[in-house]
Amino acid sequence: MSTPESQPRHSAGRNPVPTFCLTVRTDADPGSLPRVLEVFAKRGMVPSKLFSVATGADELTVDLQVTGIDEDLGSVIANQLRSQVGIETVLTSVKTEAD
Repeated sequence: MSTPESQPRHSAGRNPVPTFCLTVRTDADPGSLPRVLEVFAKRGMVPSKLFSVATGADELTVDLQVTGIDEDLGSVIANQLRSQVGIETVLTSVKTEAD
């Protein structure tokens, strides 16, 4: 039987499941957003949050959050995005705080 000391402690406001966050800056062309999302779809993933904004006549910024993936898989996904045509920048972070 487990004792309270052996159970993991999570401080108030902490989410025990990490959220991997990506910010992708890409060319603003009609195929850019589908190409970004395809990386997740091929893995059977649906981002938990997605925000896209045209930040200029020729640039699109896409912010994505994926809950429940670790940093290693997140890095693989980020590198796959970086190798795509038209992707200028991919920034990553891991969020453990609840919204």
